[in-house]
Amino acid sequence: RRAAGSWQEAPVGGCAPAQRGTVECRGVAVPESGASYAVRVRETCSDAGLNSPWSEEWYAETRPPVPAAAPVGGGVAFQDGFRLSVAWSKGAGIPEYYEECEGATTHVEISEGGGDWRPQEIDLSRCSSAPGSATSGLSSSRTCELHLSDLGLDAASTSGGHSFRFQERCADPGANSDVGPEL
Repeated sequence: RRAAGSWQEAPVGGCAPAQRGTVECRGVAVPESGASYAVRVRETCSDAGLNSPWSEEWYAETRPPVPAAAPVGGGVAFQDGFRLSVAWSKGAGIPEYYEECEGATTHVEISEGGGDWRPQEIDLSRCSSAPGSATSGLSSSRTCELHLSDLGLDAASTSGGHSFRFQERCADPGANSDVGPEL
């Protein structure tokens, strides 16, 4: 593929003969969705002297991905002076099988007392998940029991109130969800 004026080799997987002399490849990795690319191919051999010449250039444009849905609902409840429970649901409205959010992570931001939003990493392996239901339209939910120190907070700093908001982030930033509502 050619991006930014120079040729770059793209890893190709899923190639299979479609018919004699024709090979079809799917899943060619491109660095950015919604961009134009020039593509050329050649056959390579274990003896590089036998490689075929490059094909003519073909031009293709990738479409923007379908973004993830913004997380919704949920809440924050203090369990005691040092622990809190944070819960939210994966956004509804886009069937999970249709989303193109690969490598999804949940990005969390905290605002202390109405101040600036700051990003916060949460180890999601410490959270419990409940699957959604396609028939009921409910999306999957997640609940995290967190210690204040996990969030860079202490008991004294909680008196001013905290707000949380969530965003699904993807390997392709074009598929990131909108930021969900404040909790």
